Amino acid sequence: MPEEYCLLTFASTHAALRAEKALRQKEIPFLLIPTPREISAGCGLALRVPAGQVQQVQELLAAIGVTPGGVFPEPGKRGASLLDKFSLGETRER
Repeated sequence: MPEEYCLLTFASTHAALRAEKALRQKEIPFLLIPTPREISAGCGLALRVPAGQVQQVQELLAAIGVTPGGVFPEPGKRGASLLDKFSLGETRER
């Protein structure tokens, strides 16, 4: 069964980049991607993280004062989506 992912969106690029830095330091797998239009216009950046680690990620971000604008489950298999093009197994933001 393929792993499920969630997207965390942010109100500002600054918040997204602070979140990226914190996840990298804790070696939590993530992918920094453009926010899909079907979710939000926001700052334009979102973090894709394994669904099983969303609670841990939210706690980590709260500890550094970053609040995600939203946490969204990855869209289901209703059809092809922009998210289908990204896979944590293929690459990880550095």
